[in-house]
Amino acid sequence: MGALQYVDVPGYAALLLRRNYKQLALPGSLIPLSHSWLDGTDARWHEGQKRWTFPSGATLTFGFVGANYDDVRKYETSEFQYIGVDELTSWEESDYRFLFSRLRRVEGLPVPIRMRSGSNPGGRGHAWVKARFVDPVTRLGRAVFIKALLDDNPYLDAAEYVETLQELHPTHWRRILYGDWDAADPGEMFQPRVWLEPTDFLDAVPTDVLARVRYWDLAAAEPSEANPDPDYTAGARISRRRSGVYCVEHLVRFRQTPGTTEKIVAETARSDGSRCTQWVEQVPGAGKALVDHYKRNVCPEGITMRGDPVKGSKGLRARPLAAAMEKHRVQFVRGPWVETLFDEMEAFSEDPQHSGAHDDQVDGCSGGFARVRVRPDITGSTAAGRKGGTPT
Repeated sequence: MGALQYVDVPGYAALLLRRNYKQLALPGSLIPLSHSWLDGTDARWHEGQKRWTFPSGATLTFGFVGANYDDVRKYETSEFQYIGVDELTSWEESDYRFLFSRLRRVEGLPVPIRMRSGSNPGGRGHAWVKARFVDPVTRLGRAVFIKALLDDNPYLDAAEYVETLQELHPTHWRRILYGDWDAADPGEMFQPRVWLEPTDFLDAVPTDVLARVRYWDLAAAEPSEANPDPDYTAGARISRRRSGVYCVEHLVRFRQTPGTTEKIVAETARSDGSRCTQWVEQVPGAGKALVDHYKRNVCPEGITMRGDPVKGSKGLRARPLAAAMEKHRVQFVRGPWVETLFDEMEAFSEDPQHSGAHDDQVDGCSGGFARVRVRPDITGSTAAGRKGGTPT
């Protein structure tokens, strides 16, 4: 309906998108719906272009953006005044953001430019959609979020629909029936919002600590046109308490240039203090040289920094942390980073094809948990690996 609002205006063009053509063409989907509304009117359907043309010359086009990295760029020479995206959580954030470059109008065209989306919670893009539109802490100031519930549709047989939803996993029907953006994915490795209780959260950093580490999963790139959604640098600080319980005390996450990344890592390490050992994930290949550079030239004097050669898959490394969380052996200090971490955890899967778009925070937490669990004697009181010192 939004796309059709200005089809009486010459020069107006609208685009409606899904992730593949089949989703557009199934019974009850957008293309069949358009035919039920427009067949028998003066609008003309062009099957080859999947496009309606109206007497004014305005157009409504149906399209899709596939999973290939640059598929969205097939629209880079196009110009629309309205773009509508259905089931936004199935999309990559970078593809969605690129579409804003296609919203243009010639001077004097009496229509607004608009981007509209609809979606249920869940899916690969759940975390970024929630952060952009839903979460009052992180949502964009210009973003408008309108929650749609079953009662908003008076034409559905509500009782019958609710009965059919009961066949789904409770997570799915809570998302569809109540629009619950905090419900964890079933069957995934982490379900923090299901497992954790109020006693698993702390208001302040614990003082009865035997060991404390900060674990870094490094990246060094800002979003750009060539790489609109790069990996994050994530650094998780985790401690082991005298009771044997672990605590995720703090987490930093950012995307910056190499120089700014080094500056933030150094400032964070200095703030953590000498009794917190800094660990850096050492990937195969050039990872050893990078870690050595950080130890010699980035880490402040008096702070211990070590490289951690990673072994095994991300899923294998994350399992011990997930098991400990489920058994209430991991606590979290309350902070603005917790919700973002939980979103990423709930989207994490051992199968990269079904995992969320980013797993940097999970890598930082699972790496830090492994180091503080295996080496509880390390407190960082010895300043090894400082500038000019002997690497360890």
